Amino acid sequence: MLSTAQLDELRDAVSTECQVIPRAADEFIVHARVFNGEIQSEAKLLVRPAFVKDVSETVKFARRHALSVSIKAGGYGIAGYAIQGDVILDLSLLDDISYEIPLPTTESNDLPYTQIRNMAEKGTKGKGKLVAGLKRRREDPIVATPTNIEEPPIVAPTPTPSFKKRRDEPVPIPECSATDPFAYLDEPASTTNTNSATADSQTPFSLFSQAQFQLPSNIQSLLNPSSSGSFPSSSSSGSGSSGLGHSSISTSTSRSNSDPHPQPPSEWEDADGNPLPGYLPTTYTAHSAQLPLPTASSFSFLHPPSDFDDPYSYPPFNSALIGSGAARKTRVEPVHDFVYVTFSAGAKQKDVDRYMNSERVPGRIVGERDASNGDGDIGIPYHVPFAAHPVGSSVMLLAGFGFLSRLHGLSIDALVEVEYVLASGDVITVNKFEHPDLWWAIRGCGPAFGIATRYKAMAYPVPQVFAGNLVYTFRPSTAGSLLRHVRDVVKSAPQTLYTNTLFTAGPEGASPIIAIQMCFIGSQAEGQEWLDVISSWDGERCLLNEVQEKSFVGQQGSVERMLRARFGRKWFIRSDLVKALPDDIIAQTVLHFANTPVGCTWLFELAGGAVCSPDKEDTTCLPMEARQAGWTVAAFHQWELEEDDPRCVGSAEEWISGVFKPQSLGGPFPTFLAANETPERIRGTYGSKNWARLVETKKKYDPEGFWKHNCFHDVLVGDAESRPVSNGNTVPAVNGEGEQAVDGVDECGREDKEKENAEPVLDAASVNGASRSINGSIASPDVSLAQTS
Repeated sequence: MLSTAQLDELRDAVSTECQVIPRAADEFIVHARVFNGEIQSEAKLLVRPAFVKDVSETVKFARRHALSVSIKAGGYGIAGYAIQGDVILDLSLLDDISYEIPLPTTESNDLPYTQIRNMAEKGTKGKGKLVAGLKRRREDPIVATPTNIEEPPIVAPTPTPSFKKRRDEPVPIPECSATDPFAYLDEPASTTNTNSATADSQTPFSLFSQAQFQLPSNIQSLLNPSSSGSFPSSSSSGSGSSGLGHSSISTSTSRSNSDPHPQPPSEWEDADGNPLPGYLPTTYTAHSAQLPLPTASSFSFLHPPSDFDDPYSYPPFNSALIGSGAARKTRVEPVHDFVYVTFSAGAKQKDVDRYMNSERVPGRIVGERDASNGDGDIGIPYHVPFAAHPVGSSVMLLAGFGFLSRLHGLSIDALVEVEYVLASGDVITVNKFEHPDLWWAIRGCGPAFGIATRYKAMAYPVPQVFAGNLVYTFRPSTAGSLLRHVRDVVKSAPQTLYTNTLFTAGPEGASPIIAIQMCFIGSQAEGQEWLDVISSWDGERCLLNEVQEKSFVGQQGSVERMLRARFGRKWFIRSDLVKALPDDIIAQTVLHFANTPVGCTWLFELAGGAVCSPDKEDTTCLPMEARQAGWTVAAFHQWELEEDDPRCVGSAEEWISGVFKPQSLGGPFPTFLAANETPERIRGTYGSKNWARLVETKKKYDPEGFWKHNCFHDVLVGDAESRPVSNGNTVPAVNGEGEQAVDGVDECGREDKEKENAEPVLDAASVNGASRSINGSIASPDVSLAQTS
C-alpha cells in the first residue's frame, strides 16, 4: 500500500481534474477491470489522468518510488497487461476527438496538418490552438467517480447466460431499408404489424427482405446483440423518436424460380431434412442488423458506474443530425481523398467511428440538387481504417486489420503523428521527421517504448458499404467444400472487397454454423456480382442472407456480434498469418473443428490488398513478409468462469501451432500476440532484420526496461542483454519460416494456385482433437486483442 504522503505527493503534481484512486478506495475495482473476467489486478494505485501532463507526472512519480506502470486504454485487451502494473494509468478520461481537412503546404510549414503540439487539449487554455477547418467534439465536463458505490463483481455486473442456455424470445434488430441504407435514421419507431403479402415476389430472401419467419435460436443470437449483451432500448429519446423503426413486415410466399437465394423454411433442418438439434424456432420478425448512431448530445462517453464500454452499447440516434431521407436523393462525391482525425488515447475505436459518422465532411454535389435538401452542405462520413472488432486506441500501435484495410492499409499505415510519453516522463512528438527511428518502431511495437496519449490519423470517405452475412449449417462432409469455394472465388477480389469465413460452435446440442462475412466498400450495384459469386455454392442450403447496403458504422459491429463476445468470461485467442489455405489443411481444419467445445469460433480472413503495396516496404517494423500473407487465421475461444474444459485452450493451440505450421509466416499481426507466446513467435512476427532494429530502439529509448507490461518486454530486454546488437546484423535466431518470401503472381506475391488435394469425406466421429498433448506454456488463457487496450 502507498502511504498518505506518497498519494499527496502525486496529487500535488497532477491537475485537480486528475483522479488518484488508491487500491483501498471503493471505486478502484470499478476501473481496474478488463474484458477477460479471469484477470484480476494486484495494483496499488489507479490514476485517471485528465491531461498529458498528468501522464507525465505519474510516470515520474512511479520512477521515484520504483513502481511499475501499466496502461489501460480501452479495456478490451484480454491478456491482462493493462492492469498488471503497480500503478494503472487508466486513460479513459482522455477522450477528445476532432478532425481537419488537409492544409495547403507552405515554405514555413511543409506538413498538411496541424501538429498535435499546436492543438489545445480538451478543457485547457494552453499554448495549443484550434485552427480554421478543424471540427472538434463537444466537450463534456469530467465527472468524478462516485465514492459511495458498492464494490462490483469482477465479472459483468449484469448476469449473462451461459452459451449452453438458449434464448427463447427474440429481440428485434433495428430496421434498415434495403433500398435506402440510411432510411432507418429518419423513420420513427412503428408498432404497426403488417401481415399482408406486400413484397415483390422477385425479392431475394435475406434478413432485410420483408419477411416474417422462424429463425433458430443460435442464428438469432448471432444477429441480435441483445441475446448476448446489452443493446439499446427502443424507447423514445428526447427527440420523441428512437429512430430505430421496429415495424413488422411480411412477404408473399410466391417466389420466382430464378431466385438464387433460398426461401425461409417452415422448419429448420439439415441438408438431409432432419430437424437441427436443439433449435426451438420462435416467430421472428426480420430486421436489419444496422446499429443505431449517437445523438449530438451523447458524446461524453463517460461510464457510470463502470468505465468499461459494453461492446454492444450504442446510444440512441437523433435523426435531426442527418436530416430527412430526401437528402439522399442528391448525389454527393468526396471533395477530399482523406481528412485528418486527432483523438486522445482514451477514445475507443467505436467512439471515433461514431463521431466521424455524425460529423460528416461536406462533399461535392454531382448533378441536380433535390429541392428538399435546402441550401446546406451535404456531408459524407470518413473513417479511420480500424480493426474489425472492438478495440482501444492501442490498435494504432499494433497493426489493425479491418474492413477498410484491403483498400487503405492497416491502422498503423494511417497514422501520421503521435504524442508520446517516454520512460523519463518527457512528452515528445513522433512522426517521420521527428524521432524517425522511434516512428518506425512504434507502428507495430508501440507499447514497448512508451505511452501514446494522442494520435493523428488519416480517415477516408466511406459513403456506404454493401455488406452482411451468409449463414450455413456446418457439416463435416461439406464444410471443406464451402471454404475451398470461398478461397477460390476471392483470389481475384478487388481491394474494395473484404471477406472472412467463420466456423462457430454451439450452442450445446445444436449444429455449428458457418458464416461468410463480406463488406464491399461501395454500392450494391458495384458489389452485387461478388455476392452472387460467393453465394453460388450449392453444397448446402443457405440459412440466411442479410447482405445489403448500410452505413459503415453499422457494419463495424458485425464481427463482435458473430463472436458473441461478452465481458467477464474467460478468453483464449491464438492467431497466425499464413501463406495459403491448401486443400489438405482445410480438410484437417474441418476434422479438428468438429470436436471444439461450445463458445469457439475459428476465423479465415482474406488479407492482402493495400496492406502489401510496394510503398509500405520498411515504413514500419512490420515486415513485408507479414504484409504479403494470404490469410489471417484465428481461434477465438470464450467460456464461463466456472467452466474448466481443457479443449478451450488445447483445440486452438493444436489448430494454429499444429495444423497451420507448414503455412505459417512466423507469427500473427502484433495485435494478436499473446501473453504466453514463445520468443520464436514474437521474433518471427517481425523477422530477424526488423527484430534487431527493435532491440536497438529499446536500448536507446528505454534502456532500463521501464515499460515491462507487454508481451515484447522480456524478449527485447533479454536479447539486448545476452546478444547486444551494435551494427543491426547480429540477431537472435528466428523461425526460418518467418523469413521465407512467398512465391506468387498477385499484388502481394501470394500463390495463384492452391495445392489441389482431394478432400476425403469427413466424419465427425473420427476427430480426436483433444488427444494430443498441449505445451504447458499455454495453460493460462491470457491472450490480447490489443496488447495494452
